[in-house]
Amino acid sequence: DPRDVLVSGYYSYSKSHAVPKSEEKAQEFLALRERLNKMTVDEYVVEMTENARWRMEQYLDISRTGPAVCILKYEDMLADFPAWLDRLIAHCQWRISPALKDRLLSEADQGKRVKQEDTGKHRRQVTPGDHRRKLKDETVEYLNSHLSGILTAFGYR
Repeated sequence: DPRDVLVSGYYSYSKSHAVPKSEEKAQEFLALRERLNKMTVDEYVVEMTENARWRMEQYLDISRTGPAVCILKYEDMLADFPAWLDRLIAHCQWRISPALKDRLLSEADQGKRVKQEDTGKHRRQVTPGDHRRKLKDETVEYLNSHLSGILTAFGYR
C-alpha cells in the first residue's frame, strides 16, 4: 500500500536506515535525517505523495507490459505467505525442493514475530494499514484523494 510505504519511508530514513559508508553520501543522508527529524510523519508523507504516485505509476505501467510481469503485494505475503510463495514459484516457473520450500515457510513465519514496534529497527513492525495508525485523519484523506487512481488500480481501499 503506497500509504504504508510512505509511513515506512519516514521511519526508515529518520531512524533506522544505515548511514552510507561514502563520506559524501553520508553527509547528504545525515542532512536528510536531520531535516526529517524536524518534521512530523504527516508532513513527510504529504511532501512525498507526488513522488510515491509517480513510482507507483511506473509499477502500473510495467505491469501492463504483459504476462511476464507478476505483481505481488507485501500485504498478501504477510497474510498468507504460503499462497504468496506459490504464486511467485508458479509465475517464475521454478522447481524447488520440498525441503527448500519448508525452509522458506519456516523463515517467513519467524519473520512475522515482531512483538512490539521499534522505530529504530529496519523491521519496525509488520502489520499492514500502518498509515491509519500513524497519520491524522485529514492526512489519510489527502493521500486517498491524491493517490485514488493508484489505490484503485492496485486494489486498495
